[in-house]
Amino acid sequence: MLTVKSVRHAYPERAGFSIKRELGYESHTFLHFFDSVELLVDGRIIKTEPHACIVYPARVPQYFMSSAPLTHDWIHFDGPIESVSRHGILPERVYYPESAD
Repeated sequence: MLTVKSVRHAYPERAGFSIKRELGYESHTFLHFFDSVELLVDGRIIKTEPHACIVYPARVPQYFMSSAPLTHDWIHFDGPIESVSRHGILPERVYYPESAD
């Protein structure tokens, strides 16, 4: 069973905002970016398209940065990460929802 610890929807950040968690976060993290960002995926930085989503498992390094103002959703949650995978969402993989607008 998954337990949501904290959540924010359409959270605004200033241009240049970044998160760099070299040791990851204590809980799993789901991120949805309304805007394009630089994002750490499998140990390398990629540039996403708008509406990218990713799940970082607990204690896995996290990094993202936006050169423009950013709006994003995030959820911190606990429980077996395999619960997410059972629904076809693999951790540390970028997804683009079909109807994100």
